[in-house]
Amino acid sequence: MDMSGSNVQVQVISTAEEFTLLQAEWDDLYERAEAPRLSQSFEWLRYVWETLALPAGGRLFCIAIRRSGRLVLAWPMVIARHKRLWTVATSLGSPEDYAADLLVDNSLARTELAAAAWRTLCDRCRADFVHLERVRTDSLLHHVLAEGGARTVAIQPSPFLNWDRYEDWHAYWKSRGKTFPSNVDRKHRRLSELGELSFEIATDPQRYREMVEWTFRRKEEWLVRKGMTYSSSVGSARYMSFLTNASSRVNTFGQVIGFALLLDDKIIATQISLLNPHMTENIHIAYDFAYARFSPGLLLDRYVLQWAFERGIAYDFHFGTDDRKRALGNANCDVVTSNYYRTAWAWVYEYLRLCRNAQLARRLRRWAGAPSPS
Repeated sequence: MDMSGSNVQVQVISTAEEFTLLQAEWDDLYERAEAPRLSQSFEWLRYVWETLALPAGGRLFCIAIRRSGRLVLAWPMVIARHKRLWTVATSLGSPEDYAADLLVDNSLARTELAAAAWRTLCDRCRADFVHLERVRTDSLLHHVLAEGGARTVAIQPSPFLNWDRYEDWHAYWKSRGKTFPSNVDRKHRRLSELGELSFEIATDPQRYREMVEWTFRRKEEWLVRKGMTYSSSVGSARYMSFLTNASSRVNTFGQVIGFALLLDDKIIATQISLLNPHMTENIHIAYDFAYARFSPGLLLDRYVLQWAFERGIAYDFHFGTDDRKRALGNANCDVVTSNYYRTAWAWVYEYLRLCRNAQLARRLRRWAGAPSPS
C-alpha cells in the first residue's frame, strides 16, 4: 500500500509469537508518540492479553503499519464471542481502560495512517461488528470512528484535572469555591481527633497487593449494600489476579500504584491508579464504610491531588461522574461507546438493542408516572 509516495506496509498480527516480537519496535514507537497512556504500552497490553483476553477465548487482531520498515502505527484489537451469537472485534484492554487509542508516530500524517488502520480492520477482521467502549472524544480513534460510519450507542463524561492555571496548590484549592474546601478541611480535622492520619504510597509490590485486596473487599461490601449483583471487575477472580500482580509486571514506562489514607496505621481509604510521567489515571477507589461520615475517600483525594500537583502530573478521574469528580475536576472529555456493523447478522443485534432500550424507556416512564410519547 502506498500513501503520499511513501513505502507503507500494513500487517495484521494474529499470533502471540508475532505479537511478542513487536516489543522493541513498539517501545520505540511509544517514545515517539504524543503523550501516550500507560495502557498503550506494550508491557501493559501483553499482560492484558496473557492474563485476561487469551484465557477468555479471545483471538488477537493487532494492526501494525510500517513506513520504510519502521513501525509507525500499532493498534491492538481482540476478537471474541458475544452472547455466543456474534463475533465482536474490540479493543485489547482491561475492564477499566479506555478503548486503546491508535499508537502513532507523532511526526507523520497521523490521520492518514489511522484511516488506513480503520480500513484494514473493517476489511479483514472477520467479526460481525466492531464494538469500542469508552473512546475519548479527544482521541485520534474517535476521529476515525466519526469518519468511518460507526454508530454511537452511549456517551459518558470523563472529568480530569490539569494544573496549567494555578500558581500553587492553595490557588487550586481556593478555586474549588468557598463551601467545598472548608467542608473537606473540617472533616479532616474531625477525623484527626480519632487518631493519627497519614498518607501512604505503595511502592513495594507486597504492600500494593495488600491495598488491592483491601480495595476489592470494600467494593464487594458496597455491592451488597446497594443490592447489586453485577460489576465488570468486582467479583472476577481473573481480573483480581490481573490487578494484584500488575505492579510487578508493568514498570518500564510507568507503573500501577496504590495510594492509601491511614488512621493509626489502619487503611480507611484507597485509590488504585495507572501512573506515567505526565498523568495518573484513577481506576479504583474504596473506603471503610465505618468512617463514611468523614468522607475518607475525599480526604484521600486531597492528598493524592496535592502529590500530583507537586510533580506536575495531570489527574484523570476516569469515566463516569459523581459529586466528587464535579467538585475536584476542572475539565471534561466525553467518552463514546461505538458500534460498527459489518454483517447482516450484526444488524439483528442493533435491532434487538434498540428494542431493548425502547422497552426500558417505557418502563422508566411508567415508573415515573410520565405519559408515553404519542
